Amino acid sequence: MLTIKIFPGIALPRADLPQASCGENPIVRPVSRSRPRLRECCTFTPHAKPSYIARGPPSGMSLADLILPVLIALAIGFALGFFFVKAQISAIEARYRAELEMWKSEAASGIRKDSVNRSRSTLKGKIAEQMAPLLPEFAFNPADARFIGSPVDYIIFDGLTDVADEKTKEIRIIFMDVKQGTGTLSRTQRVIRDAVLAKQVGWETLRVACE
Repeated sequence: MLTIKIFPGIALPRADLPQASCGENPIVRPVSRSRPRLRECCTFTPHAKPSYIARGPPSGMSLADLILPVLIALAIGFALGFFFVKAQISAIEARYRAELEMWKSEAASGIRKDSVNRSRSTLKGKIAEQMAPLLPEFAFNPADARFIGSPVDYIIFDGLTDVADEKTKEIRIIFMDVKQGTGTLSRTQRVIRDAVLAKQVGWETLRVACE
């Protein structure tokens, strides 16, 4: 194999110069100033093919020896990922549980307030129903009113006191229901009202046998 060595200050020989054979000194010629000088010693080997060395596992280790550490690393990675995701889920659940408890406490407070308000309103309505004959808006003699509570509040026998005192012989019978504020009649009360206005009113006498 022919090897040509180049030293600092020495240029490569041209193609027309005779080549040195093995064992002889290489043919060199001075380098002109116009050509760049080589600052390092280079070795050229004509017709040399590059060789590649395949690197395998370190000596003394087989493929089976490498699989076990890889499997262990994967198992550790999966375990760490599992615990990380579980911790995140637990944190999210704890946060939403705290928000739910806070909403429950606020809702319970609102429900209690609403219940108290409804109870007060109902109590005021009951008191108003019982005290209606004493109110200035009541246009009848309180002694003629009879409280029944359901399905209407009062049946008023208008003029009953005068009949008892023999001042008159005629009375009117009036069905009355007391509402507070913007309250409206129930469906049953509307049916009763329509029947009274349509004069669907009668009289029955029930005689019970005495033993």
